[in-house]
Amino acid sequence: MKPSSNKLQKIVQELIKKYNIPGLSLAIIKNGKIGSHLEFGVKNSNYPEPVLSNTVFEAASLSKPVVAYGALILVKNEIFDIDKPLRDYLNTPYMGDPAYLSEVTLRHVLSHTSGFPNVNLKKGESLTLAFPPGSHFNYSGESFRYLGKVIEHLYGASLETFYKKVFFVL
Repeated sequence: MKPSSNKLQKIVQELIKKYNIPGLSLAIIKNGKIGSHLEFGVKNSNYPEPVLSNTVFEAASLSKPVVAYGALILVKNEIFDIDKPLRDYLNTPYMGDPAYLSEVTLRHVLSHTSGFPNVNLKKGESLTLAFPPGSHFNYSGESFRYLGKVIEHLYGASLETFYKKVFFVL
């Protein structure tokens, strides 16, 4: 049974209070389109600006498992080797090809042992690996961005196109 908008608002407000959540944005999607959108509370408890329909919240690293799964599909299809250096798949340098980059494999990226720092580099910035691949654990979002570039190169299309073709076949 679908709750009414008033009932849904009441349930969400009770949960926000119970779990001390400063703010929340909720979209109800129906047939691939936003059917309704509700906002609650404030963006940040330290700076109480209200949550608006266009408020963007930082969330968990949801893209990493998707990128990993895509890479593993390529391994299964024998397009990718989990222990071959990722640099071998690219025909152009990545962030200046820092030392040790030629040793980084898919296994290193998936196990957060690539040596990549956990930074969000901008175009033109250089990358320095923090340690030799495989020698330490360090959570890294940048290594998954690198893996995404390799997948795009292997697939010959954007990650979005790759995912639509491989994951979201309707």
